[in-house]
Amino acid sequence: MGGEPLCPVVLTLLASGPRRTHEVARALPSGYPSARATLERLRSAGLVRERPGAGFAITRRGRSELALQRMLHALVVGSGPN
Repeated sequence: MGGEPLCPVVLTLLASGPRRTHEVARALPSGYPSARATLERLRSAGLVRERPGAGFAITRRGRSELALQRMLHALVVGSGPN
């Protein structure tokens, strides 16, 4: 994924239900072009799938990736400065 910061945001949004590109774009400060590029990057990695007429939905692999990202975030935040 290249560490792109929008991916966890978009995966979190899609974890609550399928979304169309314009719905994802409203949640991102960078707008539609960034939303489209992020969704395409996630789709090509197999983390989301495009559902005709229903937008994008997170896959089982995407949920696993999101769980890993959340766990790593919790570990980093939990460790804090020593």
